Amino acid sequence: MTAYAGFRVTSVVEGSVAAQMQLAVGDIIVGINGTPFQDMDEFRKLISSDIASVKAVRNGQEVTLYPAMTF
Repeated sequence: MTAYAGFRVTSVVEGSVAAQMQLAVGDIIVGINGTPFQDMDEFRKLISSDIASVKAVRNGQEVTLYPAMTF
């Protein structure tokens, strides 16, 4: 089993950025906009700008998530 450095998603609020990015409870966020982070400070800096993509680990597989299209 591979260990991933990141932050585990514990809840997703309807209408939130996490929901728009299609994150799910249990996902481990490992990068924002193609940039990995090492600690909470780096993570905060990355999420303070527009988020175009999130790299996460879901069920042991790395996935890149993009905002859901809404009309």
